[in-house]
Amino acid sequence: MKLILHFLKPYRWLCVFTILAMLLDVAGGLLVPRLTADMINIGVTALIIVLALLVTRKASEIFGRLQRLLDRMNVVLRENLTGVRVIRAFNKEKDEEKRMRKSFEDYAQTAVSANLLFAGLESTAFFVINIAIVAILWIGGNRIGSGYMEIGDITALTEYSILILFYIIMAQMVIILLPRARVCIGRIREVLEKEPEIRDGEGGSGPDADPADKETACPADDRREAACFSNVSFRFPDADENALTDLNFTCRKGETTAVIGGTGSGKSTIAKLLLRFHDVTEGSVRVGGADVRDISQNELRNRISYVPQKAWLFSGTIADNLCYGKEDASEEEMRRILAVAQADFVSSLANGLDAHVAQGGTNYSGGQKQRLFIARALMKKADLYIFDDSFSALDFKTDAALRKALKEEVADAAVLIIAQRINTILNADQIIVLDEGRIVGIGRHEELMEKCPVYREIARSQMKGGGGVG
Repeated sequence: MKLILHFLKPYRWLCVFTILAMLLDVAGGLLVPRLTADMINIGVTALIIVLALLVTRKASEIFGRLQRLLDRMNVVLRENLTGVRVIRAFNKEKDEEKRMRKSFEDYAQTAVSANLLFAGLESTAFFVINIAIVAILWIGGNRIGSGYMEIGDITALTEYSILILFYIIMAQMVIILLPRARVCIGRIREVLEKEPEIRDGEGGSGPDADPADKETACPADDRREAACFSNVSFRFPDADENALTDLNFTCRKGETTAVIGGTGSGKSTIAKLLLRFHDVTEGSVRVGGADVRDISQNELRNRISYVPQKAWLFSGTIADNLCYGKEDASEEEMRRILAVAQADFVSSLANGLDAHVAQGGTNYSGGQKQRLFIARALMKKADLYIFDDSFSALDFKTDAALRKALKEEVADAAVLIIAQRINTILNADQIIVLDEGRIVGIGRHEELMEKCPVYREIARSQMKGGGGVG
């Protein structure tokens, strides 16, 4: 009884009032037997529907919180699985166990609250229905004994009430599912109605743009131009300062442009602006002579082959991964590109090009993954090749051999190398030095060693560290 009262506590006055009203309806309805079934059924139905609506409203809030806690629980689980080596290295198993337990307990407590609501609703519904049937039998029995009703009337009344109320219970079970469905639909709608920040053909270099921006660093008659930054400034959303400020340079076909600078100077952001993962805050970025905001993203990215900073291989085979660059590539082409990328180790594998690749390429070393990733990018014929710190896992000998082969392979295209090591960019036709998002030097290695203090400091620090800068 205490358990039942605990469930009914939030709705005690409503339940008392409804039961009293129903009993009065039954007592009065017995004087008119044909109306009694309708009166009881309507009263019980109204009560169950009112309770279901109240519970649904309350449960919607709980399920919204439950979904957020489920997201948090998944985040903690994913972090513990992907960062298991870091956790062990710092001996933080106990701390992570506490963090995981807390996320599980928060979810469990909220789930219990939701289940208590539904258990209370279901128990109340069955309780009210059984009370109604008992009342009908008790009062109806007295009426039959007094000769005011036939036994067939009370039997029919009971059977019809049970049949009707059974389907009311079924409907109540369906209503229980509505709060979670409502929350899930809301979350799906958020995703479907999310407007992309980057749109095709916005005309970013439209009538409001400064015409001088197009001419500052991008002469219109330069047919060798592959990409051009003209007075470009960029600021991340909600940031207080620009990540890049007033950049002006051009990448030309047949030339290698290198970008170097300290950590956080905005080197990788340049690659993201070229691929239009972000839009510039000021100025314009031109690829193939057109502002990237005036051409479709598909066309833009068809002109560029990109090797991101973090090497990632898809599960399948080595051949499957190379086909991302060129779908109809032949085995001969793949082997030639692998040789250019210094990935000769593939030929020594048991299955060669059909060798298995685990998700993320976890069954290969860092240097092997990087060379396979470079090979995949070289499979694609493009006007501009971007290598975002893509040689960092290679030893100096492999690095030098790859750059030599790369120069011959992409002789007709522009190459943009973003690097940390000066050895990688010594022979670049143009080196851009970034410091806190600004260009502090442009030129060849020899010129920058004479004129650019930032570049000279980077070179000296790497020579002290054994980099062997010439």
